[in-house]
Amino acid sequence: MKCPQCDAEIGPDCVFCPKCGERLQGLEAESFAELRESADETAAAASPVGPKEPGTPGTPPGPQAPAPGGRPAGAAIDLGDTVTLWAGRYAFKGMIDRLVLSAVITIAMILALGWWPWARKGWPVALAILVLLWAYQFGVYIGRRLGHRYRLTPQTFFHERGILVKSTSPIEIIRIDDITLKQTLLERLVGVGTIRILSNDTTDPLLVMKGIAEVRRAFDTIDQARRAERRRRAVRINAV
Repeated sequence: MKCPQCDAEIGPDCVFCPKCGERLQGLEAESFAELRESADETAAAASPVGPKEPGTPGTPPGPQAPAPGGRPAGAAIDLGDTVTLWAGRYAFKGMIDRLVLSAVITIAMILALGWWPWARKGWPVALAILVLLWAYQFGVYIGRRLGHRYRLTPQTFFHERGILVKSTSPIEIIRIDDITLKQTLLERLVGVGTIRILSNDTTDPLLVMKGIAEVRRAFDTIDQARRAERRRRAVRINAV
């Protein structure tokens, strides 16, 4: 088996090419090689004249003519930021800790109103407190759900924030220094968690992504993309 990027000999179970760092497979998504082949086939189909071997009648010898867009025919397409490896935003399950705490407070207040007769006189106040509590939790969810969106490509991590006024902060994968995963006990039960990305980017030196669903898969995808880009650029990882 050969690497589609550098033609180096690789094993059948390799996720990355040991020579150039090209990603070959893994994480329940199409491999980079398959994406490149698909892109090459699309470009070849869009070309009015297919590539010909030198010496074929009607084709002058020498280098092949550039394909549409200035790319030499047969050259590999740079996937760049056109391929999405992972995309996510705040999940409702990320509210599990807040919801459990709010439910405990609600039950405690209901029991107090029913157990102590003197407390029944304060039920309008208790009701107002519960309404404000749940309205606040709902507002937190809407703000986090609509206010933050994340997208990972082979070269860049995009963080889009804002509801009415939106802004996008791209972080080059090569600039990510460290990535950590944090989960509480309840978050582990429902499969969500918080991912922290430490980089030397001036806009988002510490990006905290809360309430990410399938957080283990998201964490592994970002980490492997970081490693692959560093291998591709021959940058040594000093700390994991």
